[in-house]
Amino acid sequence: MGVKWVRKTCAALMTVVLVLAMAPAALTQESSIEGTATVLDVTPPTITVNTPEGQWYSSNPLLDVDFADDSAVENCFYQVDNYENAQGWKPLTSDGSTVVGLNVDAPSFTANWYISTADWNALSEGSHTIYFKCVDNSGNVKEGSSPSLVIKKDTQAPSNPTASTQTPDVNVWTNDNTIDVSWSGATDQEGLSGVAGYYYVWDRSSATVPTTSDAYTTSTSVTSPPLADNDSWYLHVRACDAAGNLASGALHIGPFRIDTQTPAPSLLSPVNNVTISDSTPLLDWSDVVDPGSGLSHYAVKVDNDPDLSSPLIDTTTSTSSYPVETSLANGVWYWGVQAVDNVGNHSQWSSSSFRVWIEARLASSAWACARRDARNTGQSAYVGPADNAITWTHPDVAVWTSVALDVDNNIYFGSWDRLYSLNPNGTLRWSFPTGSPILTSPAVTEGGIIYFGCADGKFYAIRSDGTENWSYSTGGEIHSSPVIGDDGTVYFGSDDGKLYALDPEGTLKWSYTTADKIRSSPAIARDGTVYVTSYDGRLYALNPDGTLRWSHDTGTYIHSSPAVGADGTVYFAGDIFFYALNPNGTLRWAYLHGSYSYSSPAIGADNTVYFGSNNGRIYALRPDGSKLWSYATGGMVRGAPTLDSSGNVYFTSDDGMLRSLDPSGGLRWSRAIGKSPLHPVIASKMYVTSGSVLYAF
Repeated sequence: MGVKWVRKTCAALMTVVLVLAMAPAALTQESSIEGTATVLDVTPPTITVNTPEGQWYSSNPLLDVDFADDSAVENCFYQVDNYENAQGWKPLTSDGSTVVGLNVDAPSFTANWYISTADWNALSEGSHTIYFKCVDNSGNVKEGSSPSLVIKKDTQAPSNPTASTQTPDVNVWTNDNTIDVSWSGATDQEGLSGVAGYYYVWDRSSATVPTTSDAYTTSTSVTSPPLADNDSWYLHVRACDAAGNLASGALHIGPFRIDTQTPAPSLLSPVNNVTISDSTPLLDWSDVVDPGSGLSHYAVKVDNDPDLSSPLIDTTTSTSSYPVETSLANGVWYWGVQAVDNVGNHSQWSSSSFRVWIEARLASSAWACARRDARNTGQSAYVGPADNAITWTHPDVAVWTSVALDVDNNIYFGSWDRLYSLNPNGTLRWSFPTGSPILTSPAVTEGGIIYFGCADGKFYAIRSDGTENWSYSTGGEIHSSPVIGDDGTVYFGSDDGKLYALDPEGTLKWSYTTADKIRSSPAIARDGTVYVTSYDGRLYALNPDGTLRWSHDTGTYIHSSPAVGADGTVYFAGDIFFYALNPNGTLRWAYLHGSYSYSSPAIGADNTVYFGSNNGRIYALRPDGSKLWSYATGGMVRGAPTLDSSGNVYFTSDDGMLRSLDPSGGLRWSRAIGKSPLHPVIASKMYVTSGSVLYAF
């Protein structure tokens, strides 16, 4: 049986009651026929408004209003502002335009509603009241001024801020990567919702406009997050009113230039852990390019403590090098460089160490090693003797090597079984016994240490008083005269086929193995390249760390020591040619003299090159390899020629003669001294060894 809700008058209600009382059987029969029970509904529906009162809207708002009734809700209406207008009621809509179809079978209706689009568009800016009306399925009506809802319309965008203050300021480099910004000047039309807050963005574009998905604040200031180093950071601020309207465009604040770090320099020279013989070295490092605020200066420290906490030198410079002006004592020194940029960022300290050993470098004497200097030029700074007059001799010793001089002009040379030291007048100072022949000319350091090799396979370092400082054993006899690098490293070869590099304390730095014995004296170019020849027929060019740069094969054993020109050209004799090689190892030229040569070359001030040949001649070659002149003797010229400061040439030959030629190759004088394969040494006197006699001219 169905139930029908009805709404009747009081008289009708009484009639129903009387019928039920007087004729229940008949009523039951009647009800059964009709199949319907009638229930009275005299209660109007209820209206509950859940949307907050007085809220601002920039578009037709979604209203949260619930309608309920004991029977069923039939229809829902609204009216804006004019409740007294009985004709003004309009159905609520579901989307602003479409009238909602109601579920008449439900006792309540809960939904979200809109007023019509036309009504919303017709509303003026400001406050408006919406009244609601509901009719249930029994015809009961709920209407009146309560409940109602006040909404506020604001569709006008506010203006953005017009001014800002910031710390640090725009377009100025700073190492503060958090920027504080405040702004002012944002407005909204009077009577509307007013500026409620701001959307903002930090980025590297100058024109970004924030959206509602960006950060939001109700404050008029923000602090940036930590910003990465860059020269174009901007803050973009966009005002928003209480109705949600966004201002057009944005206030763009910037650029902010952030620089929080500067690159550290790379230390170039002296390299780490090197031993140098310069007490006032030039400190050199890489140029730093600061991509931000730019480099201001470098801080430089030199200290004998690795943490640089108590520096002897603590200074600044705008260049990437610093010449040490305070003389450094012997010992280990640490140095560091720090880059400082224009906003005060300090890089990490780049630090390194070096050891100063003043006495270790080649002596600044007239003739400190076999061929006078590290390049083996054989060129003296003194004028040689004008005639063959002998000043003194030192006889009765088996002299096997040419002499070397210290800074006091004391004389050193090797013999059959000992090293001799003579005073400048030829008298004996001391001798150091070795028990084996000394086959190399000595090399003398600034501090008076004398280096030489011996047939017993040992390399010796002797103090200036004739006592042993240290010795180093190799695997073969040593015929190679030593040479000393600028950093005090001493180089020599051995019959074991190795070139050795020892530090001033006698510790092996490195060795390089060739395929045969080495009997030549090494030469050191100005760039630190070490050149040496080997009996395996090759000239080797080695880097300062002992690695091979290149080698040149002649095809036969080489006894001649190389010499290096001022331009880096390397000269040496081998097989039947005399060679000139470029610094990169390519052949510059080769001069055919037709015989083997033991002679090491000498290089003149004008780059004329001199050497002797087993064919009994001495040759002078122009820098392009053409012959300038040659001079014939009566025997092989095995010893190297020596040049004086005037370009005169001095040499010995196997015919037993010592000769002096002028720069054009003409004979100046000669003297018989006996067969000698050794070269003269020119200082304030000229010294020549032959057999058992040392001659001073």
